[in-house]
Order: sequence, then structure tokens, then C-alpha cells
Amino acid sequence: MKIIQMVGYKDSGKTTLINYFIEAFNKDNYRVATIKHHGHGGQPLGIENTDSETNRQAGAVASAVEGDGLLQLSLNKNNISIENILFFYQQLAMDFVFIEGYKKIPFPKILLIKDQAEIALLEEIEKTVCILDRNETISSSLNIPVFHHAEELLSYLKADLTQFADF
Repeated sequence: MKIIQMVGYKDSGKTTLINYFIEAFNKDNYRVATIKHHGHGGQPLGIENTDSETNRQAGAVASAVEGDGLLQLSLNKNNISIENILFFYQQLAMDFVFIEGYKKIPFPKILLIKDQAEIALLEEIEKTVCILDRNETISSSLNIPVFHHAEELLSYLKADLTQFADF
């Protein structure tokens, strides 16, 4: 299972790019999963007023609801690490997991930027494989590949997936 991580500031296009990649990899019959870090403080909004959410609030470590082929799962994070989430996806035989956010975890990353000042993120994160700069704002030369279009980046990824982590 390959891990492909996207990082960048808010509104840099991470979710849009991940959705583009999901569609592209699905066309090649790959099984794709995602993990998104809720980096805005606090817990993500639950599915309010549902039985499964009241089960979680009552103390269930895991709460799931299935209907018409869709499974929604809530887990209390106090004992769930990113590695445990990835292990769960591995059990579901995923080919790729796209991770959005989690700047501090040690997986290879694609950095998305929208202006020159955001290059400073390179100093904060480890294992940047490449950059997507849709606005063509990078004026300095860097030692990593820089792309301006999602299509170019997708071709680059598909040509050499070995630079991304296996799990």
C-alpha cells in the first residue's frame, strides 16, 4: 500500500488535488483511501443526532453505521495513531492512501503552495518529494521538482511511485 501525503496551508488545493488523484487512480482500477487531518483545532463535527454518534459519546471506542453499502466509522482517537488507521486500511486491501495534512508525520510529501511566502513550509516539514505551484510563484531554483499543473504531477507520480512510502 503506497502512502501519498499532501501538505500546504489552508485553501492551497489539497482536497481538490486528492480528489483528482482518486479519480485518476480509480480509472486504473486501484483501491484508494484517504485520511484527512482536522487541523483547525478541536474535533471534527460528528454526525449529530444519530444513534452511532450517541454511542460514541457514551464511550464506545468505535461506532459504525452501515446502510446501502456505505459504512461510516467513528473511532475515539485517544488510542488511535496514524499508523493504526493505516493498518486498518491495509486490512481492507487498499493500493493507495492519500493523507491530507499531518505535516509532522514522517512520510514523503507533496507540498502545495499558492504564493512565494509559503515556500517557508519547506523548512518546517520533512521528506518533501515535490511541489505543486499552480500560480507559478516560485522564483528561486530548488533541488526538488516543481510542477504547475496537476496533470504533470500525476504523470510524474505514476512514472515513479517508489519515492513514496510503502505500508
